[in-house]
Amino acid sequence: MERGRYSYIMVSLLICISISVSILSIFTPIEYGVYTQHTYDLQHIFRGNKTDYRGKVLRLIDEIKSSVSSIRGLKFSKELNVVFINTSWALEQWAPKSENESSIPIDMLYREKIYKMTFIAPYNFSIVSGQRSWIAMFMAAVAGTTIYINTDYFNPDDRSVRNILSHELTHVLQFLNLNIYHNPNTTDSQLAFSALIEGDAGYTQHLYCITTGLCKPSPPTFIDLSNLYLSINLFPYIYGENFIRYLYNYYGNWTLVNRAYDKPPISTSMVMHPERYIAYLFNGSFTPERIAIPYCYTGNPSYIDTLGEYYLLLILAPVIGLENASTISSGWNGDRISLYLVNKSEGYEKWVLCWNISFFSMDNAKNVFSSMERVVRRYMENVSTLENNTIISSTIKRIDNKIVFHGMKIYLDGKYIFMYSEYEERYNVSSNKISTITPTPNTSLTATTSNRTITSTILAIDWKVTIVLAIALLIIGFVIGYLVKLK
Repeated sequence: MERGRYSYIMVSLLICISISVSILSIFTPIEYGVYTQHTYDLQHIFRGNKTDYRGKVLRLIDEIKSSVSSIRGLKFSKELNVVFINTSWALEQWAPKSENESSIPIDMLYREKIYKMTFIAPYNFSIVSGQRSWIAMFMAAVAGTTIYINTDYFNPDDRSVRNILSHELTHVLQFLNLNIYHNPNTTDSQLAFSALIEGDAGYTQHLYCITTGLCKPSPPTFIDLSNLYLSINLFPYIYGENFIRYLYNYYGNWTLVNRAYDKPPISTSMVMHPERYIAYLFNGSFTPERIAIPYCYTGNPSYIDTLGEYYLLLILAPVIGLENASTISSGWNGDRISLYLVNKSEGYEKWVLCWNISFFSMDNAKNVFSSMERVVRRYMENVSTLENNTIISSTIKRIDNKIVFHGMKIYLDGKYIFMYSEYEERYNVSSNKISTITPTPNTSLTATTSNRTITSTILAIDWKVTIVLAIALLIIGFVIGYLVKLK
């Protein structure tokens, strides 16, 4: 009798320990770093003399303006307006105000979900905080013919402010002389058009410093693999100047640069590989493939976008290295992503994402697929690869008072890769309620690539299955105990 009872108790303890260890291993917090910038104590430098400060800035602008106009070959046809602000003012006027969703542009919230579901941002990422950090970095900005000077950062006695002013004055020239009234409607095309604008200003600044000898050209900007959200925003500064330099050197003047404003690049791929843009500009080739909107869930998508080659590079680079990621992602030939809000109620929300990516060749797609497997294994906890063409994965994380479930399936189909991703968040969950979280299991996936329909299943963690297995093991333990008792 005692031996049977002992066997029963031991099996039960083993079950409890195994479940506890699984839960503890799942809820590992993720941290996210925010870039900060040094602030000059300008009140101390100028001893509170605002008139002297303003006068120095205005004289600098007037001096630099004529040189920039001559270098760029464009004229200032209107008077400039200079406004002095500080970081607090910039955040109040230009940045999202709070974490209250009602005050945040809906597209920004959609992008936050996409960043989390595609490994660009960790699960505790806040796009409001990210955007406020980005706005807080600005030393100067331009809107039309108005130049905003951030007095927290801008020191007129520092030679580097000539770089800033020559850059911003170029933006005024663009507004007055060139066609900047385009409306790119995807992440990919917006970044590409911004690279034209910022690259032009950056290269003009470079030429100003070289020509006048009054400043050193600004050093190149690099991708920050520790902050991929920041790196998305930095794309125009990372690739833009080299893109404009390529166009300028084609004829040795501004002809192609000015022409680009009438037919701007439509993808980050064209900016990263300027020869592709030249082909597009002259004969319309190297246009990315038009991918059909991937409908993989009932109803209409909440948000549709094209993410682009650069976005793909950022997903891969932290895992396989920047050089490898640049080479592999260069096979990108178009993509389309759709985001669905499946359910949203108090303390709970569920999203579904579908992403279809096209490549120039099957080999390109295979290389990205194998790299994607490494990415998934880096970030997800339960990963399986089936028949060398399907990756199925899922993970659960506890972050403060929130539980996140993320399930994903990636499918290789010829020269296409299709991603299906489920994402659930439950709020205000105490530690003693963790075991009640039940993500949606065995979601049927039906998706259309450009040449066929695929149907498969994404495997999700189902706590009901765990409970059933525990009960089964308890029964087995009871039976073993009973058999031992009979002996």
